[in-house]
Amino acid sequence: MIGLAIALLAQPAPIAPVAPAGPEVQVTVRVDSASRTVVITSGPHHLEAADPATLEAMATAGGPMHHHGVSEPFRRFRWPIDGWLRGVRLAITDGEGRQVSRRLVHHINVVNLERRMLFYDAPERIIAMGQETEDIALPASIGVPVKAGTEMGLVLMWHNMSDRAYHDLTVTLTVEWSPTNLYPRPLSVLPVYMDVVDPIGQPVDFDLPPGDQAFKAEFTMPIDGRIIGAGGHLHDYGLDVTLDEVRRDGGTKRIIALDARLDEAMRIEGVERKYPGVRGRGIKLGKGRTYRLTGRYDNRSGRVIPDGAMVHMVLLFAPSDPAEWPRANPEARDWRVDVAELENAANPAAESGHAHH
Repeated sequence: MIGLAIALLAQPAPIAPVAPAGPEVQVTVRVDSASRTVVITSGPHHLEAADPATLEAMATAGGPMHHHGVSEPFRRFRWPIDGWLRGVRLAITDGEGRQVSRRLVHHINVVNLERRMLFYDAPERIIAMGQETEDIALPASIGVPVKAGTEMGLVLMWHNMSDRAYHDLTVTLTVEWSPTNLYPRPLSVLPVYMDVVDPIGQPVDFDLPPGDQAFKAEFTMPIDGRIIGAGGHLHDYGLDVTLDEVRRDGGTKRIIALDARLDEAMRIEGVERKYPGVRGRGIKLGKGRTYRLTGRYDNRSGRVIPDGAMVHMVLLFAPSDPAEWPRANPEARDWRVDVAELENAANPAAESGHAHH
């Protein structure tokens, strides 16, 4: 394991790119030993301007509107090195190397095709960033474990809501990692994705009616463990996303609450992150207990916004016994359906809300 890591560090040349949908676009992966980063690049990409009818509809609405983006093909690659992921930075540059707005990306995911999610029998989203997501930096004391040679895939959806076209764009994810010889060793955490909509084989965004709304789903924990960190995702008009324990007597106990950051027009700017396990023990979740995820919205537009809502929370979770984590089963129905959805994004003109953030 360490020998392979040293070999990769000694040669920063890109690893063999995946087969792109078109003759130009490639995904490359290289290890930067000096900065302890893995650099994933995708490009060059060409992005058309928004349809004039869409721009007119936005102007007529006079407030936030939600639109799906343009999906890129699902592009596979191999993770190059053993260690722990502990941060990621996103950058988009044009053909001249100039930074362009990261809000051109609706969402970008790195999918781990060799480990499943806790609540869904589908591949883990080891990195997930929406257009409002800030760069992620975890303390060196924690990290997401990953092995060299792990098969992964890149999910990329564009969201250009301007009258400008972009050409020769490069998307760069700079992933910080901790090596296996680090002492003390980081605490291994795994992402736990929770959505108010079952994400397997269907969109996870849904219509947002006018007024105050709350959308909920309940989950039964299959294992014991602790919440080390938490983040969430909402769309415009979103207020907060919360997790509560549902007690046997019908009462509830608040576990964690994440507030949205909104501008004056109620457009989403971000969702709060919390790290209760960085300076403390974290928040214990118990095997067999029921937890309720809730996302609140206040749609002040006076109209239904088609596909205008999404609610999910992602936990950084430290299992009490990692051996109890459910095993990946690529032959399972839900796994096959989810991977097929990822592969079906290969039509760049297709609009899809299936790929969860």
